[in-house]
Amino acid sequence: IGAGLDASIYRVGRLVGRSDDGMFQRNKHTNAFYGFVQAMMHLQTMPESLCDVAIEMTPVDECARAIVALIDGGAPVYHVINPHPISLRVLARACGVALDPVDGEAFERHLAKTLNTVDGRVMAPLIDQYERVKRLGGGVLEPVCADTVAALAARGFEWATPNVRLWLSAFLGEGGE
Repeated sequence: IGAGLDASIYRVGRLVGRSDDGMFQRNKHTNAFYGFVQAMMHLQTMPESLCDVAIEMTPVDECARAIVALIDGGAPVYHVINPHPISLRVLARACGVALDPVDGEAFERHLAKTLNTVDGRVMAPLIDQYERVKRLGGGVLEPVCADTVAALAARGFEWATPNVRLWLSAFLGEGGE
């Protein structure tokens, strides 16, 4: 017990397609972020409270390279996430959604109407995010990864600026599996 185990924890971000071609997991329908993007595309609207929420996206290949770079780093925990978040407004635009920001009541009415024609399981990831923002009173918890970014920089690794359209191309039916 006294010696312990020499280990590190790698907390991985919101994984998306490969950085060079957007290739994504075979079973994308089971991915919560894929579900969120699909729900957003169905709704074509978003409550104002969510429009500027920062979304972190980490290409799967960059995540793997970052973990390899950190293997012998010695820290107990690393937050392996791309430190360049984008807003939901930018995400929507990249997905071809002409986002119509509305107040919370209008959004909930539109959501209720949409649930009459779209399977609720499709809408669940977006509803979950909306409910979390409501519970936090409009605020959102954002992960901090400055120590990991510094450790990676010391090893010559830099995160790419998000290329949302490419990274989500498999989500949008343009690439991937």
